[in-house]
Amino acid sequence: MEAMPMADGERKTGEVLIDETRVLRNPSAGPGKVEEDLSDGARHCRKIQTDTNDRKEYGSVPPDSESNYRAIFENAIMGIYQSSPEGRYLKVNHAFARIFGFDSPEEVIRSVTDIGKQMYANPEDRSRIIALLNGRECATVETSIRRKDGTIGWILNNVRIVRDQDGKIRYYEGFVQDIADLKQVEEELQRTLRELESRVRERTADLEETNTALRILVNRRTDDQKHLEERLQLNVNDLILPIIEELKAGGMDKKGMAYLAILESNLKDIASPYLYTLHSAHRNLTPREIRIAEMIRGGMKTKQISELMGISPVTVETHRNHIRRKLGLVKAKANLRSYLLSIV
Repeated sequence: MEAMPMADGERKTGEVLIDETRVLRNPSAGPGKVEEDLSDGARHCRKIQTDTNDRKEYGSVPPDSESNYRAIFENAIMGIYQSSPEGRYLKVNHAFARIFGFDSPEEVIRSVTDIGKQMYANPEDRSRIIALLNGRECATVETSIRRKDGTIGWILNNVRIVRDQDGKIRYYEGFVQDIADLKQVEEELQRTLRELESRVRERTADLEETNTALRILVNRRTDDQKHLEERLQLNVNDLILPIIEELKAGGMDKKGMAYLAILESNLKDIASPYLYTLHSAHRNLTPREIRIAEMIRGGMKTKQISELMGISPVTVETHRNHIRRKLGLVKAKANLRSYLLSIV
């Protein structure tokens, strides 16, 4: 049986609190008296006031139970402590002392007079933890601590309230686990995450800047292409089409006039992206099919195409069907000439 030390004259109802060594019941000492065998070999007798209705006869503490408890307490890998409401440690084990950088439990108990100010990195944390215990018997919190040498650490603190029979707080007791390494890993992960987020933002900004530059270049290229097409079409209109008009006025046979009409139509569309689009989207069209498609687009009928190219109308229809199939119009009701005119 272990508990916190008891100062001379302190009244405890119905309990015997033992410090350092075991308690021996001395019947000759009389009712309500306990004889203590102290660590320095001295003995003294202390009177314990008890309530009549709670009085019990205590036998001697089994030596094995006491030694087992002490071994567990002293050898535990987690820090164990008891502290008073006033802010002093009543009992701590070796692991607790080691976590806080002290040489021994005795040094902790002796030198720490204000737990909040001396043991917590933020002195208000102890008050905050005590406030968490209002209305509950235990709490588990992560908190930063100040070691003996002034360095900062982190613990996981599992604390509970121990009350007397009247419900008043006798002391706090709990277990602490050193989580400084875990917090360091967590901080490194957070730092890495922040660095990655920063890099992503920088990369995003770079990409946006690059996209802006590309859009400017594309727009400039589009404008340049448009100006080139306009100049080309202007030259065709001013230099070539007048010659074609003179040829038509000079008198030509029917076939020659048809070719002039095709030439005039194609020259008017020389700056149009139609032919490029047709080639790009339908690379499987043969040169003859492209030529017939041009005539269909120009409004020529099957008979006119047949006469101009010197092939039978059946052959022209066969080419028309091939063109429709390659353009994906076999099952469609779209007119072939309308479709060709829609290509820009």
